[in-house]
Amino acid sequence: VYKRIRVQDSDSDDAASPAKKPANIELTTAVKERRFRNMLEMFPDISPIFVKNTLVKHGWNEERSRDELLKHDPESNDKGSTSTFFGSNPSVSGTAQRPYTNMGIVRVTSGPKPAVVVRKALEGKGGRVRRGSSGSEDDDYGVKKGKDDRVYDSEDSDNEITDDLIGDKKKVFEFLNNSNMNELSLLSGCSQKKAEAIMSLRPFKGWLDMVEKFNSNKSLSTELLNSTQELLTTRNNIQRLMKKCVGLAQQLESAVAAGAGRLKQPAILDDSLTLAPYQLVGLNWLAVLHKQGVSGILADEMGLGKTVQVIAFLAHLKETGQARGTHLIVVPASTLDNWSSELARWCPALRVSKYYGHPE
Repeated sequence: VYKRIRVQDSDSDDAASPAKKPANIELTTAVKERRFRNMLEMFPDISPIFVKNTLVKHGWNEERSRDELLKHDPESNDKGSTSTFFGSNPSVSGTAQRPYTNMGIVRVTSGPKPAVVVRKALEGKGGRVRRGSSGSEDDDYGVKKGKDDRVYDSEDSDNEITDDLIGDKKKVFEFLNNSNMNELSLLSGCSQKKAEAIMSLRPFKGWLDMVEKFNSNKSLSTELLNSTQELLTTRNNIQRLMKKCVGLAQQLESAVAAGAGRLKQPAILDDSLTLAPYQLVGLNWLAVLHKQGVSGILADEMGLGKTVQVIAFLAHLKETGQARGTHLIVVPASTLDNWSSELARWCPALRVSKYYGHPE
């Protein structure tokens, strides 16, 4: 944990007298990483090495570094070996380096000029890219927000909190500014009293106004901003999953309508045994799912032959040449013997190996 220190230029109105020299504050590695990443997102076309050297040149001051990088021509990037971004020892020229994944970048050196993959920066948006500013809903899918991705951090200095509303910040602001009591109550840690306090402070003029009102109200905490972000991300993920499920259902309906589910009992099953009509339906359903690359669950009641339907499906794969490699069936120990006997009874053509393992 570190405490941010606001550094003022020597020509600032609030600067100390010339006789006093400001204390030399050494920034932590975490702060340097974060500022380096911010610059990379703002200037994706400029060599990371040049960006890093510019930050070092200006004492890791983002504003002065940004001003210089704005004047820089990306085509004039220095060529040569790479170096460790935040380490104390430079690397050997031309030596491949381990990807620095904690920063959201991947670095690979394969010659005089390193190949660099960086996170896609926002296009058409001026200013600094802040936490939670992802411009794509797909970027958030299935990804848990880390500390640097949160829309608000209490460790931010006053000059780092801006009214820029992009990405998650915009969604959080609109939600807190427009949601009713029921929607606000969905937030983690938001009681009815807190929801009423939020509604009483509205409308919020901007992000700064909202943060200030949250900080000045005894009932509220700025952590609710991050709770809102988590709620919206979760809700977005659920909506995406529902859309995906609808798409898969339509895809399966089209496959069935096209005649994909009209299988007969596989010929390699024992001739003396016959699948019941509903078991044939289950076999066809499993075959359609398999063809579409979709997983499924047989949810028949106990005693309706789910085991037999699975055996028939495996027989179908073998008969049609779709079986590749070994199929694994994991069952409770109490049903292992039953599965073994049913496989031998229904489809002797399948080669079965039993393995009984300890739970640990």
